[in-house]
Amino acid sequence: MPDGQNVSVSSDFYKKMEGDAKMSDVQNVMETLVEEHLDKLMENASVCTCDYCRADIKALALNKLPARYASRLEGNLITRVDNMRRQASTDVIAAITEAINIVSENPRHGPRK
Repeated sequence: MPDGQNVSVSSDFYKKMEGDAKMSDVQNVMETLVEEHLDKLMENASVCTCDYCRADIKALALNKLPARYASRLEGNLITRVDNMRRQASTDVIAAITEAINIVSENPRHGPRK
């Protein structure tokens, strides 16, 4: 804290938060953006779409991207996703494409029949 001062928050703030959402009620916006692009990019790449491959691609892509958390207060998450979508779409698409290449070369399952 600046100058060793304590910052206090009024009890009204906590009462409002209790009514709106839990303090831990947050969402990784990058996960939302990956979900938004994942199926289309997988379809275009003609990669296996089984649950294993889809989960591995999603996990690899998310591990390449910085986490961006937003609270889930009504309307707040949607606004933040819209703002971040414009900024992060290129990075999200690149991360998913790289993950698709890795998983298609090294799937956790054997060859598909």
